[in-house]
Amino acid sequence: MFVVLLVLLNSANYFDPFWKISINLIVLLSLVASIFLLGAGSRTMFLISLIFWLFAGLMALLDINVWAERIAIYVFEAFTLGFLLLLIEFFLDYTKVKERLKKWRNLEF
Repeated sequence: MFVVLLVLLNSANYFDPFWKISINLIVLLSLVASIFLLGAGSRTMFLISLIFWLFAGLMALLDINVWAERIAIYVFEAFTLGFLLLLIEFFLDYTKVKERLKKWRNLEF
């Protein structure tokens, strides 16, 4: 529903003079929404970027260069989100490990 609303706002040029709702923005917001709504993690984002990358290669092989370049932008967006999620997952896991180590150090035998 979210994506359909964004596509309709794009086709109507609703925020056009102030904020351009482009297809790139719709894909990026869909990827961000998948993190919160579907619980997608860094592995999922890397898998999505791999699928986009393979599809971009197919478009380049079929000599549809405009779509290949556009899909390459989607690869970059998904890969960047995956990398940011990987950093967030690492630091959240690191703080949990650090808290566990503090608990183990405070134990007296």
